[in-house]
Amino acid sequence: MKTVKIKWLIAHHPERLFLRTANAFADALKNKTNSTVELEILTVPMYKEKYGVPTKNLLNLLNDGDIQMTQTEVSEYGEWNKNFMALDLPFLFRDHDHCTRVLEGKIGQALCQNLANNANMRGLAFTYSGGFRVIGSNAPISSFDELKNLRVLVSRSPINQDTMSAVGATVSRHKAELDNYGYADIANGVADATETTYIRFQGKNVLKTNHSMFLTTIAINEDFFQGLDSELQQAIKEAALEAGHLERQWSIEDAHEFEDKCLENGVSINELSAEDNTKFYDAAMSVYGTWEEKFMPGMIKHIRMQ
Repeated sequence: MKTVKIKWLIAHHPERLFLRTANAFADALKNKTNSTVELEILTVPMYKEKYGVPTKNLLNLLNDGDIQMTQTEVSEYGEWNKNFMALDLPFLFRDHDHCTRVLEGKIGQALCQNLANNANMRGLAFTYSGGFRVIGSNAPISSFDELKNLRVLVSRSPINQDTMSAVGATVSRHKAELDNYGYADIANGVADATETTYIRFQGKNVLKTNHSMFLTTIAINEDFFQGLDSELQQAIKEAALEAGHLERQWSIEDAHEFEDKCLENGVSINELSAEDNTKFYDAAMSVYGTWEEKFMPGMIKHIRMQ
């Protein structure tokens, strides 16, 4: 039986999170295909050493077939299908169970499949890579008013940027992911705080806002996928869903461990008061007025109803 070769490129940090997902997919797929698939999992340095310096960004590499699979932030896919950006909206998900119902149900799977309508790639499954977002800093932040005019580093996601602006922060863009989403800039005094997740931050203080979910998506090149027989296509889809479900559970466990060991690790976690949490929520809801109409009609309503 012919061996199918898949290059999976990991181009985000922390690498260990993405590596464990790719390895979980490899294990699940091996059990379903009797080792007929050869999965080459590559970090960027490994890719450069073996194939040369890539001249395209990650999703262009996937779209053009230079690689067959990857996993990255939903906002990155949003540049190909804007509906993916909706998943960054503040307070969209009530809890992890709600998120699972959306991601593994009709809405999430329709998003994955419909990506191929706009690009030469399709989504396979959703992952967390950290779960709920928080705000990390070195100086303590304990109230909503303290966020005002704070220099907060935010990812490329325009919705994330609008959310931080809505709560009064002065938004700066991350220069890179390589320093755990802004920790180096905070340590150097270039910024005051960063929108991040527990597992990405190495500073001293966290404001536990849980204001949005940090979601990523496993995707595959569409031409490559369509060239596979139906049995292997199904195995890949099932393996990705299993790996995605497992990764999200790992992220939840990572968050619990972070909280359990925060004092031991010299980290203080502050939570907003009920009044301040309401202020944060109300301010963040203004983002919907800008963005909701840009997405598929009824999509946000259906997500909230799940």
